[in-house]
Amino acid sequence: EHVDRMTDRERYRVRGLYYLSAGNWQKCAEEYGELVKRYPGDNIGHNNLAICLGQSRNLARAVEEARHDLQFNPNASAAANLSLFSSYAGDFQGGERAARELQRAYPSFQFGHLVLALAQLGQGQLVHASDSYHGFEKTGPLGASFAASGFGDLALYEGRFSDAIRILEQGAAADLAAKNPDAAAEKLTALAYAQLCLRRERPALAAADKALASSKAVKIRLLAGQTYADTGELAKVRELTASLAAEISSEPQAYAKILEGMSALARNDARGAIKTLTEANSVLDTWIGRFELGRAYLEAGAFAEADSEVLAERAAAVHG
Repeated sequence: EHVDRMTDRERYRVRGLYYLSAGNWQKCAEEYGELVKRYPGDNIGHNNLAICLGQSRNLARAVEEARHDLQFNPNASAAANLSLFSSYAGDFQGGERAARELQRAYPSFQFGHLVLALAQLGQGQLVHASDSYHGFEKTGPLGASFAASGFGDLALYEGRFSDAIRILEQGAAADLAAKNPDAAAEKLTALAYAQLCLRRERPALAAADKALASSKAVKIRLLAGQTYADTGELAKVRELTASLAAEISSEPQAYAKILEGMSALARNDARGAIKTLTEANSVLDTWIGRFELGRAYLEAGAFAEADSEVLAERAAAVHG
């Protein structure tokens, strides 16, 4: 009865919110897209449409919708989204401009440090990015957790793997003590990668196991699965592949195929990997899918195709 009394505007909002919560980005974008088409001044519609478009890797439109949201309802979150999506779309200078405008207009908004750091990273300004993370670190426990991940990323980027291990171990321990298991799991998957960079398989596997014990989030299953594939733990990869494939939305389904392709590569089945990874990229075009497909082509001796995928991977890395 309550639904029957809803206006069209309310129905679009409710359906859009349902799809947003369910992670169905295509339907979410359709509902909010129709909402803002009928009601151009609906800032909630523009905000949520930007999020759904960003998740589905349509980043040019996500930037446009974030800009509309900021125009109709100026606020700190809208300004942060504009900076974030600009950087994700590869416009790092635009992301930095938006981040600095955010800090000017809303100096107490702590995430201004984070979006500025990401824009600076995209421009190779590592010292400035570190300074921004230090600023974020000082804003409280949440800022300190994000900053620890940022410092770990910087250490990995610069090849300081031992430093990365120390930073990520300490950060994960702090997150677990603060009862923030998802943040801890992200650091633990990065820790597993750092350990693999030093050819330490057993500590890498231990970190991946601990990450999954802390969180079953989609991205944690993918990242842990990558560690298992790289270390030949294919039974564990199959388990994670099945769990991701059982999800409804396109992102985990694409990740399931990426893990399946990585398993094929681990079994020296380059042709099978090429087939599966091509399917993954048709479900959702991601940089990691392109990267792994390039690796598969390289293993198959198809060097021109591998080079093409590396170029495509760089574009996909910029666009999500």
